[in-house]
Amino acid sequence: DIKILTQLNAYNINLALSLNNLGVVIDHYTKYKTNFPVKYQFGFLYNVHNTSIDFGYDIIYHSNIKFYEKIYCVHLPIGKLISLRLSLNNFRKNLLIGDYRKDWFYGLNGGFSIYTKQTNIDFGISNLGPAGFVYAMSLSFKAN
Repeated sequence: DIKILTQLNAYNINLALSLNNLGVVIDHYTKYKTNFPVKYQFGFLYNVHNTSIDFGYDIIYHSNIKFYEKIYCVHLPIGKLISLRLSLNNFRKNLLIGDYRKDWFYGLNGGFSIYTKQTNIDFGISNLGPAGFVYAMSLSFKAN
């Protein structure tokens, strides 16, 4: 992945441009040639003045399926140790089955982070509708 970041401090805005999944398969494990699905991404993050609340928007072009994914998100800190994230993307419309009681949360994603002096712990969940849920956890350590 290659990413370029910049800040527009006067407007409390961060911008990012990236190319993701760049690479070459050296040894194919099947007789078919495999390519990485390259993604082009533009991100926009707005920090609400005098708060720690962030609103974000990402647009990702998936070259393998020729589709633009649009992601809307909000990041809400709760004190100094915990923060919540909620997001929604336009894949949601492909998950709907026509049952308003079940369709309500399809495409909704969420997560929370726990921060300590030496460690960050992140948990995330994504609702893929009839396909179920995706759960994720990451753990990162800070160097002194």
